[in-house]
Amino acid sequence: MEARKLAIDTVLQHRYRILSLLKQGGMGRVYLAEDQRFRSQVAVKEAYLVQEHFCRAFAHEAGLLHRLRHRVLPHVMDHFTEGEAQYLVMQLFLGEDLEELLVEKIQRTGEAFAVNQVLRWADQLLDALEYLHGHRPPIIHRDIKPQNLKLTEQGDVILLDFGLAKGAATEMLQRDESLRGYTRHYAPLEQIRGTGTDPRSDLYALAATIHRLVTGHLPPDALIRATAALEGRPDPLRPANELNGQVPEAVAIVLTRAMAQLPEDRLATATDMRRALRAALQQQMPDDDSQVGSVNEPRMEIASLSEEAATLTLSSISAPASEATNAGQIVVPSSAPRVDERVPTGSTWFRQGRARTVCLVLGLLLPVIALLTSWRLNRLSGSSAVHPSGGETIISRPESPSPALTPFVEAMRYYLQVDSEAGIAERVAGVNPIVRGRWLKFHFVSSRSGYLYIIAPGEREERTTFLTAQPNSAWGVKTNLLAAGTDYSFPSRRDKWIELAQGASLRTYTIIFAPEPLIHPRFLAEAPGRALTVEEEGELAELRRRFGPQVRVETPGAQSIITIPAGHPSGTPYLFEINLRPETDKEGDHR
Repeated sequence: MEARKLAIDTVLQHRYRILSLLKQGGMGRVYLAEDQRFRSQVAVKEAYLVQEHFCRAFAHEAGLLHRLRHRVLPHVMDHFTEGEAQYLVMQLFLGEDLEELLVEKIQRTGEAFAVNQVLRWADQLLDALEYLHGHRPPIIHRDIKPQNLKLTEQGDVILLDFGLAKGAATEMLQRDESLRGYTRHYAPLEQIRGTGTDPRSDLYALAATIHRLVTGHLPPDALIRATAALEGRPDPLRPANELNGQVPEAVAIVLTRAMAQLPEDRLATATDMRRALRAALQQQMPDDDSQVGSVNEPRMEIASLSEEAATLTLSSISAPASEATNAGQIVVPSSAPRVDERVPTGSTWFRQGRARTVCLVLGLLLPVIALLTSWRLNRLSGSSAVHPSGGETIISRPESPSPALTPFVEAMRYYLQVDSEAGIAERVAGVNPIVRGRWLKFHFVSSRSGYLYIIAPGEREERTTFLTAQPNSAWGVKTNLLAAGTDYSFPSRRDKWIELAQGASLRTYTIIFAPEPLIHPRFLAEAPGRALTVEEEGELAELRRRFGPQVRVETPGAQSIITIPAGHPSGTPYLFEINLRPETDKEGDHR
């Protein structure tokens, strides 16, 4: 039986006061609520999972979502059970989704979004998918579509309605025919058939989303395409450049390949797709595509991009992410590293897809015939599913026009000094750097004097204080005060390094800079090396919410540049996160 809708002013957990209903979907509702502890607004997502094995799996996966850290993903701040319902408390984003903005823009101008603007959003989303798919096992979103994408005031994209990570609960729900859910214009065939999804399924959905945003046309759903193949008719999916002449042919080729019916015909990873789109953009960008208009009404200006600027933007975008497994500990390396600070370089490439024979397609699609009839009778008539076609998004409409973009100024630069077992060190930068060594140091240069704090995953995966107002002298750290314009190394002693744990895949360092010493939260003023409590985790999440969203990170070379709004109050802290991805060999050891 479906749970009764919560009444306005209902208080959950003696903390979250319900203000209004935002969305209602096939499996639950999303409410706007006030967090009475921090006096902030949040989204509370209610799930109707009354069977014990679903509840256990949901609780396990809620913990996983809580540990995710990426600028493109909303933060899950709390999870609890009350009555017969499960609840997730999530970061709230205001404004219209990209589907609503697209429809408004087409009605106003007759045109879809500018290609280079959409590719900028795509690059941000692919960075998030690199992070999600890099977990073991990979985390699959399963419902990427314009209705689940929103924009920040700075024009950056946010991926909402994360739902459940692919795991025990999701797999059980997928096996239940009455609960299987998808959005038909964006879901790949394997998701519709319920035969199992993998990272390539998200790439299909993202490509379909990009196709929609640059053409203004809904992409044909996978079952209609399957029927066409079965009947020997042409694929109804038209290349994006045929629907919009402003789309470069090379970009259209990438999208068509990512939307291949067979997963093995698609680009293999988010990294591959990201490189392919960047290469396609470099090959060709229409001259008049630099005219990027506003995408919101009331207007929210998006900076126009020339071909050169758009390429530079795509090359420099990355986003902080990840709650990690094991950040490691401060150690003395077995051999003193040589710091030749070689800067790793990358290459851009695009791998063309191979053709598939009609026989192979028919062999895969024959089981679809029975499903097709049932699907057309039920899905198109509006029967319920986990995610209705409109999608379930955590949104609230703004009460006033969005402000215009604010100029950003440089606040800090940083890089990581990474040493391998061979004793060769290099510089790496970015908020999602790939680390090819076993030991590392941080180097920060601030534009103004202030105090630095570092939180990182500890040896048992819990978030731990590394640098506070009482630094550890054994690490060679005498103070957390950064003098303007000088290099601050952490750890400071030449023979002390942070050792990356063997077998760890991802880890995040939270960096907080404050012009004045921070007294609250209290753990920032205490001695380092202590794991945060649940209460302190909430305090850190509130710091991230208040001081993190407006920070930008650019990586033009061997160091990253932190920028903040020009009008940022002089005494206000700012916060950003650095996610490390150790490069591993086939056996899983660090290279």
